[in-house]
Amino acid sequence: MNILVAGATGYLGRYLVNTLLADGQQVRVLVRDASKLTGAGPYHSPKIDPNSVDVFEGDLTKPASLEGVCSGIDVVISAAGLTRNSYGHSFHDVDYLGNKHLLEEAERAGVQKFTYIHVLHGEQTDAGILKAKIKFCEELKQSSLPSVIIRPTGYYSDLTNVLDLAASGWMFLVGDGQARMNPIHGKDLAAFTVHHALHSTGMFDVGGPRVYTYDEIALLALRVHGKKERVMHLPAQPILVIAWLLKYVQPHKADLIKFFVLSMLTDGIGERFGDEDLETFFHQYAQSEESGEWT
Repeated sequence: MNILVAGATGYLGRYLVNTLLADGQQVRVLVRDASKLTGAGPYHSPKIDPNSVDVFEGDLTKPASLEGVCSGIDVVISAAGLTRNSYGHSFHDVDYLGNKHLLEEAERAGVQKFTYIHVLHGEQTDAGILKAKIKFCEELKQSSLPSVIIRPTGYYSDLTNVLDLAASGWMFLVGDGQARMNPIHGKDLAAFTVHHALHSTGMFDVGGPRVYTYDEIALLALRVHGKKERVMHLPAQPILVIAWLLKYVQPHKADLIKFFVLSMLTDGIGERFGDEDLETFFHQYAQSEESGEWT
């Protein structure tokens, strides 16, 4: 099949492209800057050989640049979304409007299916990143196109923030640390997404092979660094007040803080899937930060 991957130079996008190629699919990638394909990706995600894919340069925030991107495409997979305020756009601009522009192109081209990477429990906060994703999912559900919505619990790559903090010898968690989640590696999430994009429709919640409490993740991060098990629990309300004040000067950062707090207070458990181990990932990441090479 002919598959379009949006967000192909991001962490998950790179795994999606390589998983599709290994499965024998024909892949087109939508990217703002094709030169980023050949470099190492975020959190050591794999490179993409530009000779193995059809490269389409366009910007989701500029609808005119997307004209023809879905021509001849059977299935669209969008992992496009804003993780940091890197080029002057908001979550609404990219996660909602950008994906909406792509969906409109897909509808015009008559693609068979549109797959979108959402997030688990997005409806439980007013953080902008989640409001934008939810709003796009509503658009997708109303579309004439069959759709797949994948809701991962959280990525191993997100937990590198915990691992980085553990290097200091102290861990600080919001809440009592007993909320549970089964985070997932990008490679496993890509395999799950590709399977459903090709063979299913509907909404699917997914996580990795093991369920942890946040306390267990924090203690694991400390052990990887050879540190004592010292974890402090912080009340959520003062941090949310800081986020509320921050929204007037740095709304992007305020939204990320709200998302961070929600994650530590809410169970996030999806279908257990995959083989990649969190402890192994932590060790590889910690060693790579020291040596500059991924083992």
